[in-house]
Amino acid sequence: QGSDITLAEDYLIKATVISNYRNSEYGGLNNATSSKTMIVSDETAGISFFLSANNTAFAVGDVVEVKLTSGLVLQRYKGGSLQVNGLPIDNITVLTSGQQAEPVAISAADLLTGNYESRYVAISDVQVVSSDLNKTFVQNEKHTSINMESKDGKKFVIFSSSYSTYGAETVPSASGTLKGIAMVYGESNPTYQISITSMSDLEGLSGERF
Repeated sequence: QGSDITLAEDYLIKATVISNYRNSEYGGLNNATSSKTMIVSDETAGISFFLSANNTAFAVGDVVEVKLTSGLVLQRYKGGSLQVNGLPIDNITVLTSGQQAEPVAISAADLLTGNYESRYVAISDVQVVSSDLNKTFVQNEKHTSINMESKDGKKFVIFSSSYSTYGAETVPSASGTLKGIAMVYGESNPTYQISITSMSDLEGLSGERF
């Protein structure tokens, strides 16, 4: 809460990889600002790791065991999502591999509480705002936020890095349910973000606009 925390003892956690931030040559979407970022979750919470090197090995659906050793730092990157900084790659072991975790069904209002940070979610009754229709997910080769709205007027964004493999794809024009990872960026005036994990996360946006 406002300052970094250095772990004073060791912890061992087990969780499922829900992010797909690996470079495209390793099968990822490359849609985070760094290939060192990886997000894991269990049934109760999620957390982001900023790894010591690019992630080339850990895929969506991998159940991993992670050693959080004393001396590692918990921080909120620029006031946003909680992360473990500098986690050594060798501290992560794959236990099993499988499919993406089931999303938690929430509303846009739920997303804006911040309570679902670093969880894989499904947000109902949302659409791209009219001013962002016909845009591509990445604009001008820069990190891009596509503005979203809910039927009850709540606002958030889909965030995509400039490196995203799908950056040239046009955003969906229909309304419905959007899946992705819930994130937050910034402290004093936070932006609530969704990060997609596959193009199928957009398939629920198939209904009439509201």
